[in-house]
Amino acid sequence: QNQCSLVLMISLLVMLVFEPILHCLPHGGRHLFTPHCEESEVFEFTYALLSTIAILLYFVLMSDFAVFSTRVSAFTLVCSQLISELVLFVFAIIVCSVAFACALAALRQDDPDFNNLPNALLHLWKMTLSMLPAEDLNDIETESVALFVSLSLFQLLTGIFFLSLFVAQLGSAYQAT
Repeated sequence: QNQCSLVLMISLLVMLVFEPILHCLPHGGRHLFTPHCEESEVFEFTYALLSTIAILLYFVLMSDFAVFSTRVSAFTLVCSQLISELVLFVFAIIVCSVAFACALAALRQDDPDFNNLPNALLHLWKMTLSMLPAEDLNDIETESVALFVSLSLFQLLTGIFFLSLFVAQLGSAYQAT
C-alpha cells in the first residue's frame, strides 16, 4: 500500500508538470482557465496516460474500504488469493501458444496464416479467444492434414485441458482459503 501511495504521489507530481491549464495560462487570452491551446497539445497524450494511471491507483487504494463490510472483505481476500492461479493459467496458455506457433511455422505448409511465427501466434491467440472465424479453418481441413491435426491438438489442449485444469485449480485454491 505504501508503494502504491508513493507511485500515486509521483504520478500526481508529474501530472502537475504536464498540466494543460498551466501551459495555457500565459496564452489563454480572455479564457483564463482553458486546457485547450497550441502549447498544451504536445503534452495531451502524456497527461491522459498519467491520469489513467492515477485513477487506477486511487481505486486500488480504495480497496482498503472493503474492511467495512464482511462480505466484501471476504470476496476481496478470495480474489487476491486466486489471482496467482489466473497468472499461472495465462502463463501456461502463452507458453503453449508460443510452442505451437514455432512448430507450425516450421511445418511445411502453404497457409499464409501459419507460415511464420508472428502470424501463427496471432491466429493461435484468435483461436484461443474464439475470435477466429470458422470459415478460416474450413480451408485448412482440406489443404493440409498435418496443420489441421496440429490446430485440433492445440484447441483440445488449450480449450479443454488447460481450462479444466484452471477450474480445478480455482476450486482447490478456494477451498484452501
